[in-house]
Amino acid sequence: MHIKTLSRLFFVCFSSLPEIGMQESYARKILYSQRTKLFPSGALSNSKKSDKYVKLARKLGVDAKAIPISNIFFDDRALLKCEGCGSYGGHWLCPPNVMKPAEFKRILKNYHSAVLTHSNDAGKLRDVMYQLESKAFVDGKYWAFAFFPDFCCAKCSYPSFCKNPGMDRPMLHSHGIDEYKTARKAGFKVYPLRNKDERPNRLGLLLID
Repeated sequence: MHIKTLSRLFFVCFSSLPEIGMQESYARKILYSQRTKLFPSGALSNSKKSDKYVKLARKLGVDAKAIPISNIFFDDRALLKCEGCGSYGGHWLCPPNVMKPAEFKRILKNYHSAVLTHSNDAGKLRDVMYQLESKAFVDGKYWAFAFFPDFCCAKCSYPSFCKNPGMDRPMLHSHGIDEYKTARKAGFKVYPLRNKDERPNRLGLLLID
């Protein structure tokens, strides 16, 4: 509801009720009901939690948008696509060496705010995601977790111990996330590459708390 409309409602309330106590009580009820319609439970506060990291991501040179957890979409066919990749079964951050989508969905229910990022530069976006996660952590959001747009190493040490344990993060599709649907819902114009000259779309995700 527009602020002018709210103002008219308050004017009607105060002009039609003679008792001050009744006026204040009635006005509060109207304000609360409109706030509930405009901002469903938690939506406003969760958006504010994300805004800081959206601004930081943009300052660091990538596009970013705050998204509700409900706008992270899954499709089991993402794992089928993984099986067609040369890294399948030979990387610490690829299926079947990562948690199953069902397990991740259960964990995801504990989060309430997120930031989706986009860039055509995988290396840059990976660095930005690491900085976002680090910043959220020192801000007291100790469950913050970032998904990277690609591998942290050119060649994985699998099955030997990881050589970069502080920098390894999974990619969205490895956990069954439909990257295209999630990105498009957020307003990013992403599509499959039509020729080798096009630059690939890279996505990152920050789960905040």
